[in-house]
Amino acid sequence: MKNKKVFSIVCVSLLLMAVTLTTSNSFAQTKPATTMMKDCCMMKDGKMMQMKDGNMMSMDKDMTMKNGTKVMTNGECIMKDGEKMKMKEGECMDMDGNMSNCGMMMKDCCMMKDGKMMQMKDGKMMSMDKDMTMKNGTKVMTNGECIMKDGKKMKMKEGECMDMDGKMDMCGMMNKDSKGAANMKSEKHDMAAMYACPMHPEITSHKAGKCSKCGMDMAEKK
Repeated sequence: MKNKKVFSIVCVSLLLMAVTLTTSNSFAQTKPATTMMKDCCMMKDGKMMQMKDGNMMSMDKDMTMKNGTKVMTNGECIMKDGEKMKMKEGECMDMDGNMSNCGMMMKDCCMMKDGKMMQMKDGKMMSMDKDMTMKNGTKVMTNGECIMKDGKKMKMKEGECMDMDGKMDMCGMMNKDSKGAANMKSEKHDMAAMYACPMHPEITSHKAGKCSKCGMDMAEKK
């Protein structure tokens, strides 16, 4: 009788261990692989936000990046050389001071990152383990192939994103070729207004002032 009782206890214990192991393995297989996004700050909905350890929060204090750029809570950036610029909606700066456009980053979307399809959902990135159909009818496969509603096919390239509406964009902060703050400054100069003298059009300047030849006011070039 005693042996039967011991045998019963052993059998129940083994059964419980088997159930526990099965449940653990099942959970491990179904748990999605997540990837942390880069730590950065960004202008979102007119407010400065901070991405830290994969979580987004309000940016409540000024930050100094590795390249010396200081980013203020109002979105103003002061470069190491003293030049100032203001971050625009959708712009991001990582902790190295590299600037890019991250408008797509905060949206639910799918993207090609490091040769693999990833999915952004509720601010977290995870492996894309099943095909997705966007609102415009575009079907995105786990290998990065996209089939449009009209049957046309295309393959997503590294750094490309598609939001849930089916719109394509570049995920700047995911792209290895993101532009640094220095490049951003040079682009800003290129796009700045140009002024020229009405009498001497060869005399130009990036800011309003007087012509060095005749003293007339410089006019902005259209």
